[in-house]
Amino acid sequence: MIRARKNKILKSMLVLGSSIMGAIGISSIVFHSRAKSDIEEKTSLGERVVEPILSDHINIIIKPQFNSLSDVNVILDEIETTVEFHYGEEIIGQRLKFKTKKNQELKYNIAKDIPEGYMLVPELYPKGSDIVLNPGELNIIQIQPIKQAQKTTFRFIDIANNQEVGTPVILDLEDFNQFNLMTYLPEGYQLPKNHEAPELVLGKVNDILVDKIHKEYTTWILYKLHDNAQTLIHKQKVITIDDQKIHPSLYIPQGYEFEAQSIQPQPIEELEHKNEYTFFIKKTQVKHTTTFIFKYQGQQIGDLQKIITYGEVGISLEQIKKLKPKAYEISSSYDANSIKFDQTNIVPLDKIREKDLTRFIFKTVDNQIIKNILFEEFKDVTLTIEQFLPQDYKLAPENTKRDISRGKTDNTNTYLVELINKPPKPEPIPEKPKPEPEPVPTPEKPVEPKPVPPAPKNNTSNKLSKEEINKIIQAGGSTIDARAQRYDKPSTMPVVEGAKLSGEILTAQKQKLTNMRALVAKISSPNYTFNAEDLRKVYSNLSDAELGRLVKYLNGATLKELGTVSAFPMADLTTEQQKESLKNQLNAMLEDADKYLAEGKILVFGNSFVDLNPRWGFPSDDYNPAFVRNKELNLKRGLANSGNNAKWGRNGSQLGNGDYYGWKKKSLWKDPKYKTKTNPEWSFGSDNRTFIGGSGITTMEYTATDDNDAGKKQGKQLITFMDASNPQAVQDIIEYLKQRPEISGLFIKNIGTKNPEQDISEILRDIPSSINKLTLIFDTEKMAGISYLKNKHFAQVELGTSINNVDDNLGDMSNRPFIYGWGIDPIIFQHTDFVAHDWTATKGFDNYQSSQVQYGPIQFNIIRPSADSSFEEVKKAFDIVLETHKDWRIFNGEHGDQGWPIKIDLSETKLKSLKDINLYKHKFRVLKLPSSGTTFTLDISDLGASQYSAILADWGPNEKPKILFGNDRTTKIHFKGNASDFSGKWAKELQGFLTGVVNNTNIRTIVVDNDDVLQILKGSPAWDSRFQIRTALEEERGGGFDFD
Repeated sequence: MIRARKNKILKSMLVLGSSIMGAIGISSIVFHSRAKSDIEEKTSLGERVVEPILSDHINIIIKPQFNSLSDVNVILDEIETTVEFHYGEEIIGQRLKFKTKKNQELKYNIAKDIPEGYMLVPELYPKGSDIVLNPGELNIIQIQPIKQAQKTTFRFIDIANNQEVGTPVILDLEDFNQFNLMTYLPEGYQLPKNHEAPELVLGKVNDILVDKIHKEYTTWILYKLHDNAQTLIHKQKVITIDDQKIHPSLYIPQGYEFEAQSIQPQPIEELEHKNEYTFFIKKTQVKHTTTFIFKYQGQQIGDLQKIITYGEVGISLEQIKKLKPKAYEISSSYDANSIKFDQTNIVPLDKIREKDLTRFIFKTVDNQIIKNILFEEFKDVTLTIEQFLPQDYKLAPENTKRDISRGKTDNTNTYLVELINKPPKPEPIPEKPKPEPEPVPTPEKPVEPKPVPPAPKNNTSNKLSKEEINKIIQAGGSTIDARAQRYDKPSTMPVVEGAKLSGEILTAQKQKLTNMRALVAKISSPNYTFNAEDLRKVYSNLSDAELGRLVKYLNGATLKELGTVSAFPMADLTTEQQKESLKNQLNAMLEDADKYLAEGKILVFGNSFVDLNPRWGFPSDDYNPAFVRNKELNLKRGLANSGNNAKWGRNGSQLGNGDYYGWKKKSLWKDPKYKTKTNPEWSFGSDNRTFIGGSGITTMEYTATDDNDAGKKQGKQLITFMDASNPQAVQDIIEYLKQRPEISGLFIKNIGTKNPEQDISEILRDIPSSINKLTLIFDTEKMAGISYLKNKHFAQVELGTSINNVDDNLGDMSNRPFIYGWGIDPIIFQHTDFVAHDWTATKGFDNYQSSQVQYGPIQFNIIRPSADSSFEEVKKAFDIVLETHKDWRIFNGEHGDQGWPIKIDLSETKLKSLKDINLYKHKFRVLKLPSSGTTFTLDISDLGASQYSAILADWGPNEKPKILFGNDRTTKIHFKGNASDFSGKWAKELQGFLTGVVNNTNIRTIVVDNDDVLQILKGSPAWDSRFQIRTALEEERGGGFDFD
C-alpha cells in the first residue's frame, strides 16, 4: 500500500514538470516574434536591398479622396455581371453579381452557386459547371430539380366492394413521364368510366380504383296464356351482366300470376341467360274488399257498405248506386274512376229530386179532345197550364179548372179550350115580311160551325209508299266489312340506299357463308366432334382463348366448368342439342343470304363464346336508317348537332334538364346583365324534381362543342329557364324577356305541378318574338293556353311531362267517367319549323312504381281542335297531322313511325261530324262529339258526308270503335229531317255511327221526326236492333226533349 502511494506521488510530479516546460517554450516564441516585428518596423527603406521592376499589368489606383493637387488617376475599366437561376419560367434562389473588366470574356465555375437540390440542365450545358458569362449582362442559367428514384406503390381497389384486387405493384420511379398505368392493371379490370384519372404521387402508396370488365347478355322472356293459341301477353327483354341471375317473377305482367309448375316448360326459379324462355300465366284473381261511406253535406248517411271484387274487375257507378241510402242520389261531381280498392271511399250524396207523372187533357166545349199528354217533371218544379196548351188554343171562358193536380194520370186535369182566332159567326138571315093574314113560321136558329183543330205538329202517318222507302234505302248504298278496312301508313323513315358490297368485303362475306355451309354439313354427321379448326373459319373474330372455350362448350362442357356464371341456363343443352341448335341458327342466316347481301347487309358476330347467333347488320352507321334519321333530325333542332353523337336522340333526363348533345351550358345568374331582383335558388323535392325558388328565373348560355360544326354556325344561344310553380316567376318572366332581346329560348317547367288547373295563357300569349325556341314541361293534361302558340313563329318547340305521358283516355273505358287524356290541336304548330320528340316513357314497365320523377315527351294519340278554332283552322290542323308533317314523331301516336293519333275529340268545337275534313284514308277508333243536353241532334242531310265510317276498321279482338259525347247526360240521338233529306251513300255512315254509339253503353234511344224516316232507318242494312226508335210525337208524349 505504501508502494502504491509512492508511485502516485511520482506521476504527479512528472505531469507538473512537463506543464512548466511547455509554458516556458510558448512564452519564448511569442517574445521573439514580437521583437522581430518591431525591428522591421524601425528599419528604413533605404537600408533594404530592392531591385525595382517595371510592370505593364499593374495599375496604381488612388481613391479620389486621397489625391494630391498633382495626382492623376487611372480610369477604372470594370462592369457588373449578373447571374439568375431559372427552372422553366420560375426564378430559383438569389441573384449572383460579379465585378468584371469590360469586354473581357469571363469563364466561371458555377457549381458552388447552384441552389440546393437542383442541377444544370444537361442538354444545355454539355461541358458541365464551367460556363462562360457575358460581362455586363443578365446571364440566365437553366436548372432542373435533381431527380431521385423513389419507391412508389400501386394498390388496386375494386370500386364495387372497396376490396383490394390483384397484387400491389412497387416500382422505382423518378417521375411518371414514361409510366403507363394501364399495363399494370389486374387482368379482367379497367379504370372506371366517367371517373377522373387517378392522381399519382411519387414515393407514396397510390390506391387506384378499378372496375371489373363486365359481359352483357340479352335474353327474352315470353309470358303466354295456356290456351290453344298460346296468346302472347308480354315479351320482356332482359339484359344481364356477368353472372347476374334474375327471376321470371320480376317481369310477370301486372295482374297476372304463373300457371301451375307442372305445365311450365322450365322451373319457375332463377334463370341463367339464354336466347328465349316461355312461361304460362293467368290473370290473378285477387280479392278486393272496398268500403264506401255515403255523406250528405259532410254528415254520414246510413251504414258502411262494402263491395267485394276479384282480379281487375272494376266497380261501376251502378254498383255503388245500389248501395246508396234511399231518398238520396250520388252527386254528379263524384268520379267513380277515383275509387281506391281495399280502402275506404267517401261518396258525396245529393237529395233525390222526386218526379211525378201528370196527365193533361185539353178538349173543346163539345168534348173534342185536342191534346192528351203524360208529362213527367221534378216535384219542385212549378208547372202552369199555359205551358201545355195546344198550339193556337187558349182556355175557353167555360173552363172552370185553373189549378193542376200533380201526380194524377186520370182525367182529373181536363181543361176546356177554344181557338185563339175563332171563325166569324154567319150574318143572321133577314126576316121576310109576314104576309097578312097568313101566319109566318118561325125561322130556325142557325147552327154555329164547329172549329176544326189543326193537324198534330208531328205527323206519324206514312206519306211515302213502301216502294218509295225502298228506293231511298237502295240509294243509300251498302254497308262495309269493318274487318277488311285497314290503312297502312307508309314509313317516314329515310330511304337509305344499301351499301354496295364489292371487292374484299363481298368476297369475305361469301367465303364466310361457304364456311358456314361447310360447318352445317359437318355438324350433321352423327359422330362429329367440334374442333377449333372448323369453328375458327366461322367465328374468326373470337380470340384463341374464347375459341377454345367455345369448342368445350359445344362439346358438352357447362358454363360453370368453363368459369362462366350466367343468369340463364344455356349449359343445360347436351352435345346433340348444341349441334341441332347451332345448325338451326346457321341455316336461318343462310336461308336469305343472297337477299341480304344484295341489300348491302353483312354478317355480324358476337365477341363471346356464348354469343353464337350471327345476324344481318349494317356495314356502318351510315347505312342504318334509324341513325340516319336521327342525324337529320338533330340538324333541324333549334340547338343543332352534327357532332360525334349526332346519331342518338335525347333521353328523358336531357329533356327535363334542358341538356343537348353537342352543346355545353353554363349559368349566367351571377352575370349582372341577367340577374333578377332575388337570386334563383335551385332545390330538389323528395321525388328528385327540381324547383327554382327565389326569382324562379335563370338564364343559361349554350356553346357548341368542338365537334359540332352545325352548332357552331348557330353561335352561342341564351335560354331562360322559369319555374311555373313559382308565382314570382310567372309574374316577372315576360318583362324579363322583353328587356333582354338577345335571349332566344324559353324553358318553362313544373306547369300544373302544384295546381292541375294552372293556366299560362298570359305567358304564351305575350312571348316576345325574339323567342324562337320553346320547351314546355306540363304536369297536367289540361294544357291551358297552348292554343296561343298558333300565331307564334318558332324554330323549335318541345312538349314534355313527368306524369304518365301515354294517357289517351277520352272516357271510352266501360263504366268509367270522363278522363281528359293528352290531346293536341295541330294548328298550334302552323308556324313552327320543327317539333322535337325523342321517345322515352315516363312510366314504363321497369319504373311504374318508382317515386323518382322521370321526364319524357308527350305522346299525343288524340287530335283535339280548340274551342276557338275556325272550321278552316280545323281542316288545316288535320292536314298538318296527317299529311304536311306526318313525319314528325309528335304526330305518330302510340304506334311509332307508321302510326298516327287514332282518336278525335271534337267536343270543344261545334262540329257534329267529320264532314268536309280530309282524313287522307286514315282510320280512327274513337270519335268524341259535342253535346250539352240529354239529346244529340244530327241533321239527316249531313249523314251521307259525315265520315262516321272512318271508325270502321280491323281494331283487333280487344278494341272497339266508339263514338262518345261531351256531356255524360246525353242518352238519346235525334235524327232531324225528312225522308227527302237523305243523300249520298249514307248507309255506311249510319253503320259507323250506330256501331260507335252502341259501344257507348249509355245510349240506346233514337228519335226521328216522322214515321217515314223511322221506316227508312229500320229498313237500312246498317240498322242495329239494339236501339229503340220512336217518332218525336211519341217521345213528346213520354216526357219531351232536352236538345243541344
